[in-house]
Amino acid sequence: MKVITTLSIRIMEEISRDLTKKWSINLLSKIINKHYRPVHAAVQSLITQKFLAKNQNNLVEAVFKNTLLLELAEKQRLTKHNSKEIKIIAEKLSRIKTSFFSAVLFGSSVNKKGNDIDILIIIPDSEKITDFQKQAEEILGSFYSKTDLNIVSEKSCYEMLNTPNQLNVMNEIMKNHLILTGAESFYNILKRWKNG
Repeated sequence: MKVITTLSIRIMEEISRDLTKKWSINLLSKIINKHYRPVHAAVQSLITQKFLAKNQNNLVEAVFKNTLLLELAEKQRLTKHNSKEIKIIAEKLSRIKTSFFSAVLFGSSVNKKGNDIDILIIIPDSEKITDFQKQAEEILGSFYSKTDLNIVSEKSCYEMLNTPNQLNVMNEIMKNHLILTGAESFYNILKRWKNG
């Protein structure tokens, strides 16, 4: 039986902030301000449950096979984000009635700095980008002018992810993001990319 604790979610929140980073348990315990021993026990449990993996240097990273805890962590991070504008935009975007999509905040507004609101929207089909753009503009209303929406297809995401040393939106998102809506779709893209 899988047990999800608040400490496990807190660990996954931190790990989900930068999906490219390899974490030491010591660093995790310092960042989340908990003693080493319970963090170590929680990380071991997450490894056993295959939410995390440990490499030869004893550093841990997210595993994209079972993404439930990453999805929960993203929802927690959005709840804790203190920008009302971001929360309103997330709520409005979640009302778009269309195929599965993800809306991911990236750039300085993730860390509550700066006024620019950069959002990447990932949709399954590139042929529907124009229609989706119109829907987003309509739903966001006055907030549309405050955002910089980038709409791409899943195929474009895979192409960007397959060039990790190149500067592109997906590589930036892997290091610094906040999922506004569609966490499951976002992590399914990463799961298919990582696991073939």
